[in-house]
Amino acid sequence: MATIKDVAKKAGVSTGTVDRILHNRGRFSTETAQRVYAAVKELGYEPNMLARNLSISRTCRLAVLIPYPEQDSGYWALPREGMDEALSALSPYGVALEYFHFDRYDSASCGEAAGRIARSDCDGMIMAPLRDGEARSLIRKKHVPAIFIDTDLQGSGRIAYVGQDSRSGGALAARLLNLLSRGREGSFLILAPQTENFHLSERIKGFREKIERKAEILATGIEAFHDKADFHAALDRVIGPETAGIYVVDASAHYVAEYLKEKGLTTVPLIGFDLVEENRKMVRDGVIDFILTQQPREQGFRAVNLLYRCLMLGEESPGDQIMVSQIITKENLPD
Repeated sequence: MATIKDVAKKAGVSTGTVDRILHNRGRFSTETAQRVYAAVKELGYEPNMLARNLSISRTCRLAVLIPYPEQDSGYWALPREGMDEALSALSPYGVALEYFHFDRYDSASCGEAAGRIARSDCDGMIMAPLRDGEARSLIRKKHVPAIFIDTDLQGSGRIAYVGQDSRSGGALAARLLNLLSRGREGSFLILAPQTENFHLSERIKGFREKIERKAEILATGIEAFHDKADFHAALDRVIGPETAGIYVVDASAHYVAEYLKEKGLTTVPLIGFDLVEENRKMVRDGVIDFILTQQPREQGFRAVNLLYRCLMLGEESPGDQIMVSQIITKENLPD
């Protein structure tokens, strides 16, 4: 019979790492977790928690409420990739996922998707609660465990949150922009989408707490309406050589980078969030100075694993799992 040492040797990790992954404790990467789960499956390793689960002849049905994968410059495809990776590892143990996508800029779309979950027979929910009212209403109607990713809502009844500390993410962006703008005159510009969102509001608050000069906010609709001409006209009114730095609070920094390239303003410091493909290109070109990532794939992977353990193994939730912000620049841009 295979032992935990056999699994560790097969996966090329320590026994402590295997234990952390199987019990969803501490920090570990999705890639490492995949190797461990593959080793568990190949060797037929059955620790008590898996043996107990295999004796339960039922499926753990998880409903996922997130925006369409292509929205926010393709950001939402990233946590979905992590969830799919977790499903690949856990499907032999009875886990099934169903995605309920919605238009994040349309309250009716979110409400319709939430309504379908409320009428479903899911055992648990994973959701990005970008629409406060719809998220809280769904938890009240559907009495099953819920885990939030990306955005948190205190007092909502969720059992755990897996994601970034948004306020500290904004503070980190301010610290970096303060350093980049040394020796430059002028003020900062904050770009935020034209939608209310607790997650993004906290990023702005954290930024304002740490900035060393004046900053004004420009609410833009480029992600919602894709009107490039209107977006560039709005930027014309607020960006110029006197701009000391630009902070984009979501995944749309590449739209600003494109504008800066067209206007010959690529020396203006620019910081944004999330390593979507278009942001990656602008980091590589040196137009975006820093991208802060909240590890969305890890969020998706861990949320599925955590909910599975609570529902199928009867474990108590270990509480919130805060993802450490990673700073990406041209010099350490991953392949």
